[in-house]
Amino acid sequence: MYSSIYAKLIYPAYHRAIGSNATALIRELDGHDRLSRDELARLESKKLSALLLHARESVPHYRQLFARHDPFASGAVDYDRFRQLPILTKADIRNNINNLLSERLDGNRLDPNSTSGSTGEPLSFFTDLRSKSYRKAAVARNRKWIGIENGNPVARLWGSDLDARKAKSLRGKVHSFITREIFLSAYDLDNSRLIAYSRAIHRHKPKLLIGYPSALAAFGEFCSERSIEFPSITAVVCSAEALHPFQRESIESGFSAPVYNRYGCREVGDIAQEVPGMQGLVVNSDRIYAEILDESGEACGPETMGNIVITDLDNYGMPLIRYQTGDRGSWAVPGSEATLPYPVLGTVEGRSVDVVMAPSGNRIGGFFWTTLLRTRPGIKAFRVVQDSIGSISIQFIRMPGGPEIDIPYFEAKIRDKCGPEMEVEFEEVAEFDIPPGEKFRLVKSNVGRQQ
Repeated sequence: MYSSIYAKLIYPAYHRAIGSNATALIRELDGHDRLSRDELARLESKKLSALLLHARESVPHYRQLFARHDPFASGAVDYDRFRQLPILTKADIRNNINNLLSERLDGNRLDPNSTSGSTGEPLSFFTDLRSKSYRKAAVARNRKWIGIENGNPVARLWGSDLDARKAKSLRGKVHSFITREIFLSAYDLDNSRLIAYSRAIHRHKPKLLIGYPSALAAFGEFCSERSIEFPSITAVVCSAEALHPFQRESIESGFSAPVYNRYGCREVGDIAQEVPGMQGLVVNSDRIYAEILDESGEACGPETMGNIVITDLDNYGMPLIRYQTGDRGSWAVPGSEATLPYPVLGTVEGRSVDVVMAPSGNRIGGFFWTTLLRTRPGIKAFRVVQDSIGSISIQFIRMPGGPEIDIPYFEAKIRDKCGPEMEVEFEEVAEFDIPPGEKFRLVKSNVGRQQ
């Protein structure tokens, strides 16, 4: 009953109040499920052309770039020319952010945002209200694909400081009350906290549980060991990290519900998600134009791993055109069993962040490290490696020209968290040693089942 009231009355009223037209966009995106692949391709081409035209006219970076590399032919986007545009990297954004902002917002609010630094170094950027509204609509549609309707109770095991601050704010509390979504911080995963989380879930009775694979796997194993069950949960969505097979097994066992992998990034929102009855992750291609490229920048065929490059079709305030996410993936082989018109990713190798096990029995999620190691200046990038429960090594790259790094402060904070017996080693490196073909892992644990 509440879900129906929420979808028809509360959700529309709430989004009108905050200036979002997410309700209309949900209907728009839902309608795309019924398009043919050719119709969807024409829609994507129309949106891409409109974005590129806006960027050429209103964004200094692209005005200069398109003067040298014009992606248009006869007034429409030429895909061969488009694919010759230089790739936009995180370094380009850091070094050129002001020139990437639109000079013409037309009342479209621009909000600051940033990544957590799960690739070792955070990234600041901007999203506009238009894009944020489309993101919400895509979230609603993706949830509907797995049987979750707007207004169904949700629990989120998340850990970004930004998300935690938002959840604790007055607006966050109002949003949580209205949407029936509770926030459980993945920052701390000790036994007492997980007991409290299990009780909160029993009270809230969510249909959907969302979280990081590493945190969900630790929570799932904890619940399995204690025979804690959650009969209300009908689906679990993993996001923001690579989902390993052993983690999927722990999560499915711990929560007795199907697990769906979701791929996205804070810069553009949800990109693709697993859907019942389809092999791979279905791409929100009416929102995101995705490419998979080899090291020379050429398009990869099905089942060939390459770099994932995306264009947000809806962010006019700070267009991200041919943006390299830092992740790798492959296209699935097109199948006749597809029930939706969207392209499908066969595999995604996203960010990999393990849970560190402390001698005290505490479990420390990845965002403890990203938060701690940015509380003092001097570290440009870092990686945490655990080879035994009693020790960790923190490899770091020094900020050029930065101040002396306060290593004793970090060591004290880590021992406060992990126990005084935890051995902590800091090692300065010029670059991280990553074996060929292996994904960078911000927190890598070689303890137990984590691989």
